[in-house]
Amino acid sequence: MRLIQLLVCALALIGASPPLPRAQPNAPLGFAVTDLTKIEPWPSTAKCYPQPRPAEPKRFTYLCRNCGGLCAVDVLISNSNDGTEGRFRSGDTSLAKMQSLCQAREPRCTLERLDANGAIGLVSRTIVLSNPLSTSILFRGGDVLTIRSLSDDPDMAYNNGKAVRDALVAIIIGTEQR
Repeated sequence: MRLIQLLVCALALIGASPPLPRAQPNAPLGFAVTDLTKIEPWPSTAKCYPQPRPAEPKRFTYLCRNCGGLCAVDVLISNSNDGTEGRFRSGDTSLAKMQSLCQAREPRCTLERLDANGAIGLVSRTIVLSNPLSTSILFRGGDVLTIRSLSDDPDMAYNNGKAVRDALVAIIIGTEQR
């Protein structure tokens, strides 16, 4: 045990982190796909977006050049082993509590719960730097899918984020019984 403590301290001093454990026993498995470059074929989404191909395994950003205004959707796959997923699943962190925190920063913030193939999460609608932003976050087995959609129009931000989410969730998360 002392050796592990020394290793953790040494890694902290050089700025590295020890590997964190994956999901708890009996927790859902992580996502079916965690490398965006492996998705074939890449799904088409909102009509203003060309059919893109991600170059990075964990992130891809859709940009619309012909939408007549600001329009971008960012897709990110990451990990979270800090207990957020467990607290959300158990109800220790409620949607109402998270909405109250969000509204303390932006009174127009709204949240809705998301469930998809064993993943759990939320969709937020808020304003950031005077621009409407819709963010979907889904957790499953320590994996996190975040989809942020920014636009000049609140409904466009929400609908573009939803179009990308609908196109990717089944592919990335996989089936509930994996």
